[in-house]
Amino acid sequence: QAVKVFNKYSGIDIVFGNSLFINEYDCVIGELRFTPFSNLAHFYEGMSINNQSSFWRRTLFSRIGTLDPKFQFSMDYEFFLRAGMKGARFRNIRFFFGGFRTHGDSKTKKIPWVALAENDLIGRIYGKKIYLNFLLKKLSIVRRSVFYFIQGDLDYILNGFKRRIKLFFGNYR
Repeated sequence: QAVKVFNKYSGIDIVFGNSLFINEYDCVIGELRFTPFSNLAHFYEGMSINNQSSFWRRTLFSRIGTLDPKFQFSMDYEFFLRAGMKGARFRNIRFFFGGFRTHGDSKTKKIPWVALAENDLIGRIYGKKIYLNFLLKKLSIVRRSVFYFIQGDLDYILNGFKRRIKLFFGNYR
C-alpha cells in the first residue's frame, strides 16, 4: 500500500497508517487510528503519527537528517516534527501498517519518565513554551475529532470515550 502511494505521488515524503496495540502473547488489545498530519497538532498534542506504521523516502534523510540518537524514546516524535517543520509532505492511509507491542517489561512501561523528559526537551528546543499552549492543544484535539468524524471513525471515538470513562471511574472505586 505504501509503495503504491509513493509511486502515485512523487512529492510525498512520508506515508503513514494506523497501528495495532499487541500484548506479549501476540493478542491485539487495541488500536491507534490517525488523521491527516498536522505539524501543529503533532507539536502540541503529541504523537499524531508513529514509526511502527510509517514509511519514508531515503531522500528525506539527506534533506532533514536522520533520527537523533540522543533521544532514547522520542526520536520518532522529534524526527516527524523536524520533517514537518522543514516542509516534508505526509500522506495518511486508513490502513493498519504496524503494531506497537506493549507489556510489563517494555521501556514504555518501565521508565516512562525518560519519555516525559525528552518530550519536554524537544518542546524547549522547538519553542513550545508559549502562552497559547493550552488553547493550541485543545484546537488540535478538536481538529483530530472532526477528522475522525469525517473519516467515519465514530466507533473509534465512542470506544475512546468508554475507555476514558472506565479509567476515570475506576480510580474512584
